[in-house]
This record gives sequence, C-alpha cells and structure tokens, in this order.
Amino acid sequence: MKRFYFEPTSYCQLKCPLCPTPRFDEGRKGFMEFSEFDRLVNDAYKKRLVASGDDFHLYGFGEPTLHPKLADMIALSTSFGITSKINTNGLDCTAQIWERLREAGLTKALFSLDGVTERDFKKYRIGGDFTRVRDNIAYACANKGCTVIEIQMILFNYNLDAERIFLDYARSVGADVAVLKKPR
Repeated sequence: MKRFYFEPTSYCQLKCPLCPTPRFDEGRKGFMEFSEFDRLVNDAYKKRLVASGDDFHLYGFGEPTLHPKLADMIALSTSFGITSKINTNGLDCTAQIWERLREAGLTKALFSLDGVTERDFKKYRIGGDFTRVRDNIAYACANKGCTVIEIQMILFNYNLDAERIFLDYARSVGADVAVLKKPR
C-alpha cells in the first residue's frame, strides 16, 4: 500500500496557534480544482503509480470540509478502490456534509477536538464553536456506516487533567479510535 497526500484547500476558519495556515499570504491560499485532482488520479492510475488498496489523505494545512468538491474527490478515490482519509476540525462537518462524505466512501475521518471543556477548546481552537464541533462529531459517530471515526486531543499543560474525560467522551459518542498526542 502506498500513501498519497492531497491538500484540497489551504483555507481554514480557525486560527490555531501552532498552525501556519493563518499566516499564509493570499498567494498561498486556494482550492484544488476538482478537474486537476481528477487528471492527477487518472494519470497516476494509468501509469500504475496508484492502485486499489492505496491510501489518499485528503488534507493538509487547510480544512478539507470547506472544499465544495471534497465528496467528489472521495468518490473518485473510491471508484479506484483507493481508501480516503480526512483530518477535520469538525466545525463545518455538518450532517449534510457528513452524509455526502460517507456516501462517497470516506474510509476514515479524524476529528481534532483538542479540549473537553469549552474553555480549554477555545484556548487552542481559536474561532471555533465547541458545541457545534461536539454536535458534528456525535452525528458522524452515530451515522458512520463503514467510516472509521478517530477523535484526537492535543495535550497542553492546561488540559493534562482531562485525559480520562476525553477518553470517556470518545467512548460515549462511539468513536472507533481516541488519540492523545503531544503538540508538535
């Protein structure tokens, strides 16, 4: 299995302190054209650079659910037997968007929660909406179909005492994987 990374967009609605995205100049921001993604995937498949069972990671510095054609990218990947993964802040992963991604064949979704209380969440996920993200995660977990749901929380000095609460939350919503990680 080979793993390929595509950045559907470099736009993000948040201003997380460790992320370079808020500091990108306008020349760095944009959306990958679906036609370009389609051309790259088809050319790579014809040249046998990608094959069924390979893995596409459809995320980079931006928030992939902002891309209006993300479900189409996933569907194209699925049509070639290629698995797909997104890493999302969950803010715009609404029920409507989730259903389109899941139905397109999304293999894995990683939600970055990074706080179990609104206070802790907002310290890192600047510009986020704690309740909305938790609602979107709960919806995705309750309607995951064959998609694997992973929730992660970055451990900072201000939320170290929340490990157990985070793991209990992930279990209570039905996440398949819960990850605690260090900042990098």
